[in-house]
Amino acid sequence: MSQATTPRRDIQGLRAFAVTAVVLDHLLGWPHGGFVGVDVFFVISGFLITGILLREHERTGTISFVGFYRRRAKRILPASILVLAVTVALSYALVGRLRADSIATDGLWALFFGANWRFTTQATDYFAANGPVSPLQHYWSLAVEEQFYFVWPWLMLGVLALLAARTRRRAGTVTTSTPAPTTTASWSASSWPASCSPRSRGRCSRPRRRRRRRTSPPSPASGSSASAPSSRSRRRCARASPTRSGPCSRGAVCSG
Repeated sequence: MSQATTPRRDIQGLRAFAVTAVVLDHLLGWPHGGFVGVDVFFVISGFLITGILLREHERTGTISFVGFYRRRAKRILPASILVLAVTVALSYALVGRLRADSIATDGLWALFFGANWRFTTQATDYFAANGPVSPLQHYWSLAVEEQFYFVWPWLMLGVLALLAARTRRRAGTVTTSTPAPTTTASWSASSWPASCSPRSRGRCSRPRRRRRRRTSPPSPASGSSASAPSSRSRRRCARASPTRSGPCSRGAVCSG
């Protein structure tokens, strides 16, 4: 059995406690404040309905208002209409016509989940303030609950849409800022000195500055004006082949 359809014994226990407190408060006047059980019903109902809507949004990506209100109607209307019809019919059979007409009006407001507004106006009416209590007065809590569910699914869908848009905006910001380090690294690689040749196998070094070497001064022992071979001549002689003939052959003294 799935998690959505698994019976919650803890919630069933809270419902039983709330019903018992309300019934005892109406019948015996004890416990005082037993009407708080109605608030417990509101909290339980809100918890269950919110979980259903969140699971539907997670599964489909949206909330079907037609499906939601259809489920609420199938759950509430059959028993509600039956109680209203029986109560109004018994009112015409047991009480006077004027009283029965008032109860029928209460039933019409209760049918469209507006009983709380009806009883609010009756309680503030000077001529009806001390009148008899309507047998449909308990419908005020059902009216409050259903009015809440006319608003709550739309509010939830709006909040979820805002959260989804914020998540997409953050993801877009991260995606846009990602190429920046890559571009910087590419520019740095392209501007590296030419000494990083393909033959270097990843070992790159900056080009060395050539230092001009001073020519060695003439040897005082020679007694001639000829200068000692320069370092450039020595390098040129070292690169020359040993078999090559010429003034810079191996072992020869190269003049500057």
